[in-house]
Amino acid sequence: MDQRFVPLPYTNEIDTKTFLESVSHLPPFFRTYGSEWPKVGATLALMWLIRGLRFIWILLQNLADGERDEDNPNLIRINITKAYDQAPKRYHGWIVQKVFKAALFAAPCRSDFLKALIKDQEVAEEDCLAKIRQFLINFTATVDAIYEMYSAMNAELDYLV
Repeated sequence: MDQRFVPLPYTNEIDTKTFLESVSHLPPFFRTYGSEWPKVGATLALMWLIRGLRFIWILLQNLADGERDEDNPNLIRINITKAYDQAPKRYHGWIVQKVFKAALFAAPCRSDFLKALIKDQEVAEEDCLAKIRQFLINFTATVDAIYEMYSAMNAELDYLV
């Protein structure tokens, strides 16, 4: 959470170097995609990257909004599932979706996840969530701008992996 996304100029142009530096500091959410990424080119790789970024955005926003599983308030499975359902799920075939469901049982508890995001510092949960909300401001604008660019270019690919 220390590495921030810079505010976008009014033109919504994204400086590639700054963007890639910001992305490189995100937690390793992309491991589940690792071996499944088709190696067809930069446009496809960026498309999968922004799908992963959208997953992260929805997950963090969901946590920041305070959504919890009433039966298991210290688990984040409900938050992860919501992010998955709204971001990469529609691009995954049946087998990958089943792998995701199985991997979900290895999800950390809420307190451990938040502690990992702030690099094991002793910070109150609300302070951590405030940092997440601050992080999401420019992160969200950046992800939205990339999605808009892909839409304008008609570059979205809908095949399943």
